[in-house]
Amino acid sequence: MTQEPLWQPSDIQTQDGVEKEADGDAPKRRGRIPQSAWPSILERYRAGATLSAIAREFI
Repeated sequence: MTQEPLWQPSDIQTQDGVEKEADGDAPKRRGRIPQSAWPSILERYRAGATLSAIAREFI
């Protein structure tokens, strides 16, 4: 006995009933961390701060 999947990829549509375009065509988004912040990030990381603690400042 074969079981049908609960959903098909074609079931995922926007509100208008049109499938979304693939994100592959969208331009890549740069991070929010300014280039000038990297030296202090490296210094804190080398001093023992965790990446998650450092990242919380940029949310």
